[in-house]
Amino acid sequence: MRNLHFSKLRDFQDQRALDLIGFMQKKGYQDEQILQLLNQQDEMTARGPFQWQTDDKYMGFSNHHPWNWASHGQQSVEQAKGDVAGLLAFYQAVLKIKTLPLFAEGSYLLLDSAADVFAFEREYKGKKAFVVVNFSSATVRYRLPTLKVVHTLLANKANSLVDNVVTMEANGSIVIEEN
Repeated sequence: MRNLHFSKLRDFQDQRALDLIGFMQKKGYQDEQILQLLNQQDEMTARGPFQWQTDDKYMGFSNHHPWNWASHGQQSVEQAKGDVAGLLAFYQAVLKIKTLPLFAEGSYLLLDSAADVFAFEREYKGKKAFVVVNFSSATVRYRLPTLKVVHTLLANKANSLVDNVVTMEANGSIVIEEN
C-alpha cells in the first residue's frame, strides 16, 4: 500500500495542513512547492482507505466516496496475496512464527549489538532462536552467541549465515533457530 497523492491543495482538509498552506503562501511559495511538501510529509496522506481490490471504484473499501480520497497506486491486497516474496507474505510468516511456543512462551534476552542493530534471543525448553534486525542503510555483520547448528526460519533480504556470523543487507532482518 502506498500513501495517497493529492493533486490539489484544496484536497487537504486537516487544520494543520491548511495553516501550513496559508503560512507558506504568505511567504511566497508556489502552490506546486507546497503540494509537493504536503504529499511527502502530511500525515493525512497515510490515512487513505485500505485498498482491498483493484477493479472496484473505491478499491473495495466502500460503496460510497471515502472521506479521505486521492489517487492511489494500483496495488491491493488482492494482488499482494499472489506475491510470495511481498510484504503481505512476509507479515503472514512473522505472525505464524509468533505462534510457535518458542516465541509465544519463551524467555526474552536482549543481546549486545551496535546502535543500528536490534538483536534478541528467545529460549524455551532447551531450544533457542535469534532475531536480528539491521536498521541501517548499509550491510552489517553480526556474530550470533552460539556454536550450535542453526537454520533460518525467516529473512526479508538476501542475508547469509556463515560460522555463526550473519551478514545482512541494509534494512535486513533474519530469524534463526538452533537445531
